[in-house]
Formats: sequence, structure tokens, C-alpha cells
Amino acid sequence: MDFHKQWKEQCEAAGGIQERYGTDKALGYLIGEKLLNHMQAAEGNELFEGEITLFCSEIKKMFEPWEIEFYLDNIERTGASGHLMTDDEYKEVGHKMFEFDVVDSAENILRIEKIKSLLINDD
Repeated sequence: MDFHKQWKEQCEAAGGIQERYGTDKALGYLIGEKLLNHMQAAEGNELFEGEITLFCSEIKKMFEPWEIEFYLDNIERTGASGHLMTDDEYKEVGHKMFEFDVVDSAENILRIEKIKSLLINDD
């Protein structure tokens, strides 16, 4: 399988996560980790850039618009720790596991804003 098309398997996995752990965990996995990573990889990579719209279209098919909007409006953490750790676990060890990088954080904020425009706004 082409690396840039992994999002298809990730969408399937999110369906299982949703059934087992709920919508918030599935959205955290799919948007807060996988789509965010895909957005970063797409920067300057035409193969990835071409897949983002398809990835977002599939996410829109899987979840209700209000679920996506609520998740994105209330996102507090991204990456694997964002959806795998409980709030208490993250307070205990999560912040120690990852070095804070202000540039990476700012770039992620911009990526999340772009994700919002792709998933919520009908431009």
C-alpha cells in the first residue's frame, strides 16, 4: 500500500475505536493524531496534498457535522497522548514525555485551523 494512502486503513480503524470507546476517542485518533500527521507530511509533498481532500471527505461521511465541530472546538491535546491518556494520566506523565516546542505548537495550531476549514466550512 502506498504510504500516502494509509488514511483509508486509519478510517477503518477509527470505526472500530468508535464502536469500542466512543466518538470522542475515534475523533481524537483520526483527526487529532492521524489527519494532523497527514497534514504535516503534506506540506510540500504533492502525493500527500492530493489525498487530504479525500481523507477529509471520508471523515465527513463517518461522523455527524456537529460531532466534528464539537471535537475541533474543544480540542485540548493532539497526538497519541491526546486520545490514549486520561486527563489524570496526562497531568501525571504526559507533559513530561514530550518536550514543548513553541514552533511545533504554533504550526499545529495553524494545521488545526486548516483542518477546521476543510471539515466544518463548506467553502
